[in-house]
Amino acid sequence: MSSSITTHKNKWQKIIPLVIFIVLAIIFAINLDIDQLKVFISNNESLSTLIFLAVYALLGLTPIPSEPVTFLALTLNGTWFAIGIFTVGNTLAALLEYFLGDQMSSLTDFEQKKEKLPAPISQLPIQSPVYQLVVRAIPGFGPKFVGISSGIYRVPLTTYIWTSFVANMMGAILIVLTMTGILSLFK
Repeated sequence: MSSSITTHKNKWQKIIPLVIFIVLAIIFAINLDIDQLKVFISNNESLSTLIFLAVYALLGLTPIPSEPVTFLALTLNGTWFAIGIFTVGNTLAALLEYFLGDQMSSLTDFEQKKEKLPAPISQLPIQSPVYQLVVRAIPGFGPKFVGISSGIYRVPLTTYIWTSFVANMMGAILIVLTMTGILSLFK
């Protein structure tokens, strides 16, 4: 009985900080004003890289897209900075998603429950680098699904990091160069 109470208490000690962090990230994302962010970054240029990275990481825990932040990075610091900050920032966000999935796995005793999943879900090749790269390319839910499910299934961190980095770099190049082309039409 005491072991059950201790286990239950340990789960709550993990859940509460996780929920608080996610709620704060959502509140941040909802209240994010790009114009205010631009002023803040302009007033704190020496910290701009860290500010951008923090914003990407926080947005990674929400359904809010980071493209407006990428556009801001592009207009303030240029193409190469925007590609780099998008790549690194979204890789940091992916790591947070992975650790969120890992915590969910621990809290739900996923390893014991995995065998009871329907065959199409339990047989997903989540450990595969090809799967990691391809599913991330699905707009919207793809990257978050891969991040959280990789944490749940405990994909090796080295595989997860390099596939996240490559996918984010390819996405950064595509998005930033597209934004650059659109901006050039208005000049």
